[in-house]
Amino acid sequence: MGSPGHGRRHRAGPWARAGAEGRALARHLRGAFGRSAVSVPHAAFPPFDGEDFALHLDRVPGTFTFLGVRAPGTPVTAGYPHYPEFTPDERAIGLGVRAMAGWLARRSARA
Repeated sequence: MGSPGHGRRHRAGPWARAGAEGRALARHLRGAFGRSAVSVPHAAFPPFDGEDFALHLDRVPGTFTFLGVRAPGTPVTAGYPHYPEFTPDERAIGLGVRAMAGWLARRSARA
């Protein structure tokens, strides 16, 4: 899983490092799937180098999260939809659904 970010903290271009929401999401995902299953990138890999969602997060709390769909041993570009090498490991979709459903249930319980 990918980039829990928050636009108010340590902006590097349009991307941002994890704020409180992002750190909470990363803790949840690590608890659900294991420490090695979660990474928090601090720079964008193209084609996401122009992404400006972190600017929206200057106004509302939230996270910007990626689901990694690259199969082990394949090139990094196999996990990015705008590359001709895109060959997602569709088994990741079920994990992503469970991860985000668990996170949303947890967040709604706090509200």
